[in-house]
Amino acid sequence: MSKLSVFLLENEEQMNLYTQAISKVHVKIHPEVLEIQKFYQSILQKIKNGTVDVSYEFRRLDEITNHFSTPKDVCQTYEAVIEFLKEAFYFHNDLVG
Repeated sequence: MSKLSVFLLENEEQMNLYTQAISKVHVKIHPEVLEIQKFYQSILQKIKNGTVDVSYEFRRLDEITNHFSTPKDVCQTYEAVIEFLKEAFYFHNDLVG
């Protein structure tokens, strides 16, 4: 199992809670949170199904989040989601070289 898979699966419960929370709290000012949640869930589902190629999803997350930058007007939960996704992105890049 890859580092990316282990990382995602070990943090699944917390990240599901966090992405749901930020989608409710920040959607009016930061509508991109819905896409963040969608692509995170897509990556997680593909990993669970044994699919290794999640490059498209990570490319989109990189674009949506402006290279995994945290907006200045968000809560710590939103910051944690971005940091988590950034770390997952690095694991993915290590995996695909």
